[in-house]
Amino acid sequence: MRLGVDEVGVTELMGVTEHARAMATVASAVLLESLAGEATLIAPLPAGEGDPEVEALLEEIAEWARAALGQPAVPIVWRILARNVHYLRSTWRKEVALMAAGALPARDKRRVTLGVAMATRARYMIEYHTAVLRHAGDTDRDLRRSSAWSTTTPRSTPSRKGCRSTPTSGRVDPRPPRRRRAGRSRGSN
Repeated sequence: MRLGVDEVGVTELMGVTEHARAMATVASAVLLESLAGEATLIAPLPAGEGDPEVEALLEEIAEWARAALGQPAVPIVWRILARNVHYLRSTWRKEVALMAAGALPARDKRRVTLGVAMATRARYMIEYHTAVLRHAGDTDRDLRRSSAWSTTTPRSTPSRKGCRSTPTSGRVDPRPPRRRRAGRSRGSN
C-alpha cells in the first residue's frame, strides 16, 4: 500500500490508527481472544435486553456485519460495548466515520487497522479485521502486505528515554545503553 496523500490523508491515517489502537485496547482489556470465543471479562449484552437506542445501534451494526463480514451476528466487541449506550454510540459513529472512504480508500484504512492490531498483538482485532478484509476480497498476499507493514513499524513503548539506536537500521533498541565497568577506560587493556 502506498500512501501518496496530502494533509487530509495524513489526518485520516492518524484517526484510523488511534481508533484501531483504542479498539485493540478494549478487546484486550475485556479479554477477547477470538471471534469464535465467548469467554470475556464483561458479558456481552444479550439480544433484546438493551434500551431502544442500544437495540437500534446493534441492528445497524448487525446490518454492517452482514455486509462487511458475511455473518448475521453482531461481533462480540460491539455487544460488550452495548452495556454503555454512550460509549457504544460514540465508538460506532467513530468507526463509521473513520472507516469510510475519504482521502484514503476504505480498504486501505482497514489494512492499516489490521497492521495496528498486529503491532499491538490484539488477537481478536486481528481476526476481526482479517475477516472484514477477506470478505472484501483480500487475498493471502494482500494480508501478508499488511503483516509486513506491522512488522517493519517500530513497536511503541511508553518512553524511549535511555534506549539506544541501532546505527545501521535506525531502529530503537529497547535495552538501556551499555555501561562501562568502573575503573576501566577506553584505552586500557
